[in-house]
Amino acid sequence: MKVREIMSEQVAFVRPDSTIRETASVLRDRDLGGVPVVEEKKIVGFVTDRDLVIRSLANGDDPEKSRTSDVMTTPIASVHEDQEVADAAKMMREARVRRLLVTDSDDKAVGVLALADLAHGGLPKETVAEVVSTISEETPPERPSEV
Repeated sequence: MKVREIMSEQVAFVRPDSTIRETASVLRDRDLGGVPVVEEKKIVGFVTDRDLVIRSLANGDDPEKSRTSDVMTTPIASVHEDQEVADAAKMMREARVRRLLVTDSDDKAVGVLALADLAHGGLPKETVAEVVSTISEETPPERPSEV
């Protein structure tokens, strides 16, 4: 099974200079857990609802003044839409991330592959459990960013 068959299609983007409130509104309005950050048609990061809470709001930052670039994650872990889901699961496990940005042959973002997609995507339960178990372990100080 290919990643494109189970990924969540991603149609929303935010800019690095978007305020935390603007980014949170996009996540809420589109019912998303994360969104790519794009500058001049180039993906420069990814920001999740958790990033907004942990890296900004919990620190007392003003959501009208703080910028998405202050809390976004870089570099981005990604997978090609034509890759096998099992390979993507392995990448998630090795990178210890909950989401992968999905790109097409032009490196354009076309979706996001999340743990929930794996669980509903026909992988053996043991494989999904192994991915969840691995990424839930204490995270080492340096790891690829999640999307």
